[in-house]
Amino acid sequence: MSNPDDDSIETIRSALTRALTSGEDPRQVLGTVCRAFARIVPADGMSVAMSTRPDNRQLVFASDSVSEHVELLQHTLGVGPCVDAVVERAPVLVPDIGDASGRWPALVAELSALPVSAMFSLPLRAGAAVFGSLELYRRTPGMLESDQITAALRIGDVIAVALLALATADGGSEVDPLRLAGRGDGARSSDALHQATGMLMAHYRIPAGSALARLRGYAYANGRLAHDVARDLTTRRLRVEDIDL
Repeated sequence: MSNPDDDSIETIRSALTRALTSGEDPRQVLGTVCRAFARIVPADGMSVAMSTRPDNRQLVFASDSVSEHVELLQHTLGVGPCVDAVVERAPVLVPDIGDASGRWPALVAELSALPVSAMFSLPLRAGAAVFGSLELYRRTPGMLESDQITAALRIGDVIAVALLALATADGGSEVDPLRLAGRGDGARSSDALHQATGMLMAHYRIPAGSALARLRGYAYANGRLAHDVARDLTTRRLRVEDIDL
């Protein structure tokens, strides 16, 4: 694949500007932008999530099922490149995920079953504030070249602009990740996770952090994603009493 160039990025930026004024569906616009950028920087998949802290993440775009699973897995465990990119407010570049077993042992163990060998996570910014992350994965190990990293950073800036513009398109002043993600059946949205956390807080009389940790621990112990456990709790397919570690 050829190296990214300014013309390619500016072409997509211009297309985004036109889309933002045409009344297109926010998810379609975001998906189009992300897929176009995934063709510029050599990656097998990418995801975008809104987040201000590790316990509050909302997936708003995933290019494929692997990207979605990797993002939700990091949310379940509360660790990983995309989590650290937000916390550290800096890119987290992992050219060989196998070398990161000392940093994220549980995550690396889970990723061994997936076709993921390299991960590159970038914080999404609005001025000085970080409100999410962009993550690329590759099936083969290897570091991005310097010009590809530069392009990825510029891509992150454009996607951040897209998210903010789309999220505030109705005149609001704050980002609404659920509007961007689309509520659908709520199966994997953060509102279900928040509701389930509240249920555990009330039942066990514990603070929010402990309730989320309990839910994550149950999910990991049973080989499931936290979002799926939350869905089962909120739809009463799983009893609160069952989340007893």
